[in-house]
This record gives sequence, C-alpha cells and structure tokens, in this order.
Amino acid sequence: MLLSCPLFRKLVLTPLSATCTTRKPLLLLALLWLLAGPVFAQAQATPTMYTYVEQTPTYRHGRSAALAQFVERNRKFPREQWKTQGQVFVRFIVTETGGVSDAEVTKGLNPILDAEALRVIQLLDGQFLPGRQNGRAVPVYYTLAVPFVTK
Repeated sequence: MLLSCPLFRKLVLTPLSATCTTRKPLLLLALLWLLAGPVFAQAQATPTMYTYVEQTPTYRHGRSAALAQFVERNRKFPREQWKTQGQVFVRFIVTETGGVSDAEVTKGLNPILDAEALRVIQLLDGQFLPGRQNGRAVPVYYTLAVPFVTK
C-alpha cells in the first residue's frame, strides 16, 4: 500500500542527488511521522471512568441491605480498636466485568481500621453487576462506607 504511493516512491525509493540535500530532513520527518502515528494513537486511548451512569453498579446478591450484611459479616473489628468508632469511606472502581480495582480510603479513622476496610472491599471483587451507560458496561467509581461501631 505504501509502495504504491507516488510521493513515497519519489522521496524514499528515488535515490537522492548530491545537490538536493533539503529532502533529507523532510524524508526523516515523514518516516518518523508514519512510524510513530500508531504509537501515539494507542497511548492516548485510555478508558473513560464514569462517576454517574444511567444504571449504577449493583451487588449481585441483593441491593444495599445485602451489601451491608456482607460487609458486617466479613469485617473484623479488633478489640483494641473499640475506642475508635466511626466509618471508613472507600472509593473504588467497579470494572466492566463487575470486578473491584483501585480501592483507596477517602476518609479514614486510623491505619489499622483503614487497612481492614480495604481488605473487606477486595473481598467484593467480582461480586457486582457492572454499571451501564448507553446500553454497554462501563467502569464506574463507587464509594462505600464501612462502619466500625460497637453494639
């Protein structure tokens, strides 16, 4: 395809004469542009992360009450941390397949409880129905509060 282009044949395949040295920089620039075009196009193709979508991600085993039960059952509240009570807010991405990625604490209590909240969120990997925008599954930011209170 490229060999059939007359400009390419004129610049590349035709031997350069000794008197025509201005073509060399143009030739190099043209070749770099042709070769680097696909590389730059791939580097710029990053997926869009959504905050709001038409259909939000949902927990596979029920709505918010089932999700709260899962967190309550799997959360470990160390006895030495009982004096510290509150909620740890964790933000993560629900991927197109329903997985969990890039979990981070946005509002924490202390390092021990923050790490426990992140551990519980990682247990949710694959437990979501993905969010949908325009009928297709998309990655969506999701924030969940993990409570640490004594009863």
